[in-house]
This record gives sequence, C-alpha cells and structure tokens, in this order.
Amino acid sequence: MMVKSSRKPACWVLFGLFIAFILALPAYISPDSMIQNGHMNDKTFNWFRWSPRSKLDDSTGSYSCPLKIYMYELPRKFNMGMLKKDKNQEIPWTNHVAPPWKQKFEVNKQHSVEYWLMVYLLDGWDRKDGKTAAVRVIDPEQADVFFVPFFSALSFNSHGHGMSEGAAADKRLQAGLVDILSKSKWWQASQGRDHILVAHHPNALRHYRDMLNQSIFIVADFGRYDKTVARLSKDVVAPYVHVLPSYDQDNPADPFSLRKTLLFFQGRIHRKGWDC
Repeated sequence: MMVKSSRKPACWVLFGLFIAFILALPAYISPDSMIQNGHMNDKTFNWFRWSPRSKLDDSTGSYSCPLKIYMYELPRKFNMGMLKKDKNQEIPWTNHVAPPWKQKFEVNKQHSVEYWLMVYLLDGWDRKDGKTAAVRVIDPEQADVFFVPFFSALSFNSHGHGMSEGAAADKRLQAGLVDILSKSKWWQASQGRDHILVAHHPNALRHYRDMLNQSIFIVADFGRYDKTVARLSKDVVAPYVHVLPSYDQDNPADPFSLRKTLLFFQGRIHRKGWDC
C-alpha cells in the first residue's frame, strides 16, 4: 500500500515548526539541565509544547493536530551507539533513556538537530493532547512522514573527519543505511519522498546522496549539494545552533519588552558566500 506523501498541507507547516522548536531548545536551556536520568525534564518538555495562542490555531482547530511520525528502528550503530559504545551495536536503541550529547566539540553542537529529533520521538509515546508539534506512531500505516534516525553529521565527525582513509567506517554506515531503506516497503512505496533524513553537516551522507535524493533532507544550506540532490522545493533548512553564550540579562518578568529589533532566520543558498 502506498503511503500518501502529502496528506495535509498543515503537516508540512507543523514539521517546520517542529524543527524550529528542536533548534531553539539548546539555546535556552543549559546542556546539564536538558535531560535528567536520560529523559527530557519538565522544563525541557515545555519547549516542545504548542502555545495556546499559536496563529496556526484557527476557529476549527484543524491546524492543531500533531504531525504523525514513524521512526525506523535502526541498529544503534547508526545513532545512539556512536555516543555509548557497547556490544549491542546491531540492536536498535529503544530505551527512552538517551545518552548525553557530546557538547564539548562545537561542531557537534552546531549539528545536534539529528540527536534532538530522535530524543523527542523516543520520549514521545504519550503526547496525544494535540498540543505538541509531532507524535510518534507505532503503525507505519498511520504515519504522515517517516523519520530515519541516522546521525550522519556525528558519523562524519567521528569517522570521516578530514576526508581521510579512516573515513571507511562512515561510508560503511551510509552503505548499510541505503541497503536497509532499499529493502523497506515504505521506502519503496514512495521512493523516499515521505522520508526525513538529517544531513545537516555539509559532508554528511556524501557518498550516497544521489541514491537518497527523493527524500526530505534537513540541511544547513545548499552549498555542497547538486540541485538534483537538495533544493528548496522539498528540503528543510535548519539553522546552526549557535555556540556563543546566550544573553540572559533581560527583565525576567517580560524578557521581550526591551527588545526593539526583531531578527529572523531566512536561510542561505550558498555556503560561506561561494559563487555569490
């Protein structure tokens, strides 16, 4: 049975907001307080909740339904196994307790969206109150989109950094991912058009991008992608998580009252000004 890749226009709006919430989280909450005993604490969870005054909530409430996401249960070597080395690398990570993200290396922090998306879905079975950006579903038939939890940026930074010959481990993971997806009936049904992969590092998935080019990529920009692989018409541009300290001298009662300038992220087409 073919899964519809665009059941509701609102779902794509919700997905964009979902990514925005994920990226805003590390900037406002300290890394040590984000997760307690492997779970997102109450303070962290509140950042993922819809505001009741959201402009997307019309009188009918048709925009309030969360995006339904099916997450592939990949062997943990593709994701959490890179953070916690153990002997069970071929077994999927299903524990709601997630190992902490490596914050010391600033590049990892910049590309941490892949981690936070998976953490959100791992800990999100019971969010069915209609006030969350997305919920995880067990049945693929119910899914609006499919999330493939491969930490492609961390894989490059851990195995393939510097484009050295030691990058073979990163390439093997990419090849293994392509093999898994090509055998999936859900991938075959839509040729990956309703599948989400995070390729936020400019060198992520560099060996097999052209074989995954129908999927929805979450990227930082389009500087190192051919137009047949990544483009604005199908992909999501997620900004880097900044690595500078957050300004915390606002009036705590009304932190936005003294701010006279509104800034927003528009995204870039060219990386580092190349070809501009």
